[in-house]
Amino acid sequence: MANTAVVCMADEGGRKIVDALLKKHGLQVLHFFDTASLLRTVKSRDIEIVILDEEGNHMQFADLLGSIAGSQASAEVVVFSERHSDLGEWIKKELIFGYFSLPWDRYEIEQLLLGALVNSRRIRKMQREMEDLKYKLKRRTLIEKAKEIVAQQRNISLDKAHTILTQMSMRKSISLETIAKSIVENDEQKHR
Repeated sequence: MANTAVVCMADEGGRKIVDALLKKHGLQVLHFFDTASLLRTVKSRDIEIVILDEEGNHMQFADLLGSIAGSQASAEVVVFSERHSDLGEWIKKELIFGYFSLPWDRYEIEQLLLGALVNSRRIRKMQREMEDLKYKLKRRTLIEKAKEIVAQQRNISLDKAHTILTQMSMRKSISLETIAKSIVENDEQKHR
């Protein structure tokens, strides 16, 4: 898990509150005072949450949010703002998780940050599960293709072909996936 937060806030009082809350919840906090450094870090590291205020960001704010969203699909962005009218639209477009306006209430800020963290972790878990499912599907497809090749070559059922592949895997102490990959690659070479 990332356990890293990036904070880019000009307001020192707000920054101290956010810093203390993030550390309280076990996050390493990286502070930035310019958007170029912030973007380099967000693109190169696994970041869980990004906290911004509009005061310290000289880049067009919507462009900054788009850049962060494009490089960190699971990082949640929380914006501290007292004036921006596009905040609701940015939430709808999933550019930010939420925002907070003055006056700052420590409890409400903590609840917003906790919501962003929970959501970020949920997204990361789903991304890992999706990658695992993609791998399993690719593996299963490869084994099914190898079964079809063996069944066709030997004129036997798919069940019998699976039994043969499994026995071959156990006898040679090689994974079923490796056996299947070899069979499929050999078949593809024959048909070139």
